[in-house]
Amino acid sequence: MLAGIACQGAPDLHYAVEGYNRRDKVVLMQSDIVAQGLELMVYGMGSVVVFLALLVVCMTVMSTTVTRFFPEPQAVRQTSRKPTPAAQDEELVAVISAAVHQHRRR
Repeated sequence: MLAGIACQGAPDLHYAVEGYNRRDKVVLMQSDIVAQGLELMVYGMGSVVVFLALLVVCMTVMSTTVTRFFPEPQAVRQTSRKPTPAAQDEELVAVISAAVHQHRRR
């Protein structure tokens, strides 16, 4: 009962009555603050994880919905009428050899 009474002359009186000293009170307050900080951290990180999981689910649902109703058009393959690689190789070899011969003459 004396713990609740504020004494102007002896500020340490209520600590002595309760069985605590100032050091114990400070340690209890610090551990309480640390516990509150850890609790706040867990709530904050938990809410971020829940938000990110919800975001992933929403993005997956939107992606499947869009690809279902708006599929990408298939690319039309065009046949090319380019010369065969063997003919290109022969022509390329002839051009390169002519350039080398012209370079060596100079």
